[in-house]
Amino acid sequence: MLTVLGEVVQTAGDARLELVNARIGPGLTLIKGGEGRGKTTLLRRIAATPGFTVCWSDPAQPPEDQVQASDWLGAQARRFANWDAAREQEALKGFGLEAHLNKRFFMLSSGTMRKLALVAAHASRADCVLLDLPFAALDGRSRQWLAQRLERQAQDPQGCAWLLADYEWPADMGDQMTAQAAATVIDLGD
Repeated sequence: MLTVLGEVVQTAGDARLELVNARIGPGLTLIKGGEGRGKTTLLRRIAATPGFTVCWSDPAQPPEDQVQASDWLGAQARRFANWDAAREQEALKGFGLEAHLNKRFFMLSSGTMRKLALVAAHASRADCVLLDLPFAALDGRSRQWLAQRLERQAQDPQGCAWLLADYEWPADMGDQMTAQAAATVIDLGD
């Protein structure tokens, strides 16, 4: 169980997070809010919390342009003690990334880079997985594959905590998932 205690973050004079207090357990948690409301700031704060493993690819810190995709994934596998190679292969196939593994990051599209980060999230077996706008820049097939995996995670009370930061509940996950899937919704407002 992760307890997130909030604080007020001042950016250009206006508060972005106003006392967020939440207990987050296994399953899926939605962090929703409008532009500039502090979704990524909250993810960074959670990522810095000691005591558990966190898988997150901060969009503000992309890999070096010259790093090869397969080398980056190898580094992720070494970073996480519970890395699941079978889940890595499943995600690579699900996202159609096999042909991109020998490319360097400067050669990859935004969507392909996002898919690689999602492969790491899926295979990491971290205590907590943080996803910042995970459906952005994905093609339809990849969106569908990700939605199916997140729906499975939402139903796993013994699994890890998956925190999904987005403007609203992703349409790809279906309306019925809105009410039942998210164990917690942290609403940062519009």
